[in-house]
Amino acid sequence: MSVMQISRRGAPCVRPDVRPLWGSVRKPFFAHEGARKVRPYKMSRLASESLARASKGRVHSVFTRCFNITTPAGDWLTVALAPFPQTPDSIIVNASGIGADFSPQLCVVAGMPVEISREEISIPDADVVFAFSGAEIFDTRREPFVRSNRAAHNLALAEEIIQRHGRECDFPELQRRITPAIAALREGILRNDAAAIRAQCEALLGLGVGLTPSGDDILCGVTAGLFLGGVTENENQFVPVLRELLPTAGERTTDISVRSLRLCVVGEISGVVFDAARAIMCGEAREVDLAISALLEVGGTSGTEMARGLCLGIQLAEELRG
Repeated sequence: MSVMQISRRGAPCVRPDVRPLWGSVRKPFFAHEGARKVRPYKMSRLASESLARASKGRVHSVFTRCFNITTPAGDWLTVALAPFPQTPDSIIVNASGIGADFSPQLCVVAGMPVEISREEISIPDADVVFAFSGAEIFDTRREPFVRSNRAAHNLALAEEIIQRHGRECDFPELQRRITPAIAALREGILRNDAAAIRAQCEALLGLGVGLTPSGDDILCGVTAGLFLGGVTENENQFVPVLRELLPTAGERTTDISVRSLRLCVVGEISGVVFDAARAIMCGEAREVDLAISALLEVGGTSGTEMARGLCLGIQLAEELRG
């Protein structure tokens, strides 16, 4: 079914049905005269590199404040309305006259074809162009933190904040399966047992609901915590095992989750996760409170699960590094 929606000019547009990712998409019934130009004010280094490689794409998924674009080469672009975390693939818009219902106002719908160049992204069916002239480039490549004596105390504080304010997926069966998997993963990492690590990564991959299931968010957090805590692939089997699983992970989880995990294992870490890790490892109590609270606001339950995984990863790094 098509869904009627009011366009930015007050006239009706028809949201086309979602089609297979590279299939044809029906044009909206109402065509606008002259494209609306929106100027993003910052984008990630990876997004900039993707723009240089691609000439076309398709809107993959749409949310109120952002939408995702994929290209035939497998690149991702997340176009989002500020305030938005500086994620590895993001293009962030701070546009006047656009409210919080960013994607609906622009009439962007999943399945729409996208034209891409270094200078702009055009979505003809939505009659909108994103022009990148003057956009600031930020980098999500991270380096491990220098160890400090704050981590143990700050981890306890972070876990208390997560316990008080975190939002878990309200499915008892999911929690029943996640809790022992996390405990077993912890033991496998401490023993550097590749078989045990593999078994628990497989148990967590795709476990949950939504575009980034809870198990995947936890694995992203653990990966970030170990990386930022300075645990290398030569010291522990977790990242090599997880990397081996990713080529076929699309059979058990979402492509968005696979993309996030691929980036995390090479140290491309979202700003909100990085800030939380920095606060735990180097910050004062107030910084921990602010950074963990900001991470908990991500998504429905994703921020909570990433925070849980991040704390586990940092704790493991502390134990493994002595």
